[in-house]
Amino acid sequence: MAFKISSLKTDKLKEEEGGWVTFGADLMVKIARMDNINYLSCLRKLSKGHISQIRLNDDPKTIDLIESFRRKAMARHILLDWKNMEDDEGKTIQYSYEKALELFESIPEFYRGVIELSSDATNFKVEERSESLGNLLSSSNGNSP
Repeated sequence: MAFKISSLKTDKLKEEEGGWVTFGADLMVKIARMDNINYLSCLRKLSKGHISQIRLNDDPKTIDLIESFRRKAMARHILLDWKNMEDDEGKTIQYSYEKALELFESIPEFYRGVIELSSDATNFKVEERSESLGNLLSSSNGNSP
């Protein structure tokens, strides 16, 4: 069977507005696609006064600066919400930009996990609308169990 190139299609709206993905056992995160236009625009704005430093310098301070821009842009335009997140005492952690940024900085594996999920094209695939519609129609015609 030949490869269907259309299987690579992604949902552009979901890439920008986000979709829910399982992060861990019960944690759900709403993520937009890495490198979406909002994220890239934010990175440009954050780095505007630092372009020459970024281009000409690869010392650890510059790398840290670039990473701080990435974390800020991701907290604003990639990680858009979460469900079922608790602290160690069992208190619910509500989503906010500030909390997302704090977690990115204090728990690097959370940051890396969001990068991985937002870079995975399968999280943004175009759903088979005709198949979904067919399933919906067959289950609503009174013949479903």
